[in-house]
Amino acid sequence: MEDGPTTPSNSEESVFKPLGDLTIFEAAQFHADLLALHRQEGRLLIDLSEVSSLDSSCVQL
Repeated sequence: MEDGPTTPSNSEESVFKPLGDLTIFEAAQFHADLLALHRQEGRLLIDLSEVSSLDSSCVQL
């Protein structure tokens, strides 16, 4: 998984756009990235439009 840009969508939330796969193999890093961004940015909107493969290990995060 590559991290795409995090861009402000409005004053209350930022958009996180991961790129590539989000499967069991990327789950630990995805979780760490989400926690770090949440601490830094606050409320996040996750745009999955550029994710090529997704499984339940990342959905449950």
